[in-house]
Amino acid sequence: MRLLIKLTHIFIEKMDAIKTHYKLKTEAQEKYMDEVIKEFSELYNRGCNGEIQLPDEPLVKFAKAKNIKQVEKLIRQIKELNGL
Repeated sequence: MRLLIKLTHIFIEKMDAIKTHYKLKTEAQEKYMDEVIKEFSELYNRGCNGEIQLPDEPLVKFAKAKNIKQVEKLIRQIKELNGL
């Protein structure tokens, strides 16, 4: 019986560790996503103000982006277009 209780406690500790790991991973991913979106927003605003050039239909490309990699690619494209 004591062995079963001990194994149960170990199992619970391991599950808590896994839960904490994925929670931290998710938070980090969300923070990175927010930073990338903020960077795009800043570049887009600069483009609207005439400070830099934007590619054709940047908002459409942003809206169609299915993942953060595509947004990063759009940011790189804007930076390359302007030599940033």
